[in-house]
Amino acid sequence: MMSQNPNPNHQSQTFRKDNGSVVGVLRDGWLEKPVNPAIHKLHSPSGWATDKGHVDRLVQMGAKGIRLRLTTGVMLQATLKDLIAHGFKMNRGHGDQWVLVDQHWDEPRKAQQLKML
Repeated sequence: MMSQNPNPNHQSQTFRKDNGSVVGVLRDGWLEKPVNPAIHKLHSPSGWATDKGHVDRLVQMGAKGIRLRLTTGVMLQATLKDLIAHGFKMNRGHGDQWVLVDQHWDEPRKAQQLKML
């Protein structure tokens, strides 16, 4: 019999669009989303958007935040606290979304590399 972890942050859960296509997976409290900057990056304002329903679900689950895995190999992350404190809601025809501008996304791998120097 497999033991179940009562903490929902440590269970893998799939997040989908309304049409059923996969947006990302919750891992260790972070919603990890693969994104292509050429398609998904906002230009005005310069930042990244996440479906409001997904953010609401993450808050209810007590998740940590969102990680964007760019096709360029870069990983960006933002805590839900930062998203809600510094983000804003917008709808440009793809449903209600939370938007967080570039300056509020962290690049944890870059920070680790700088510590090593």
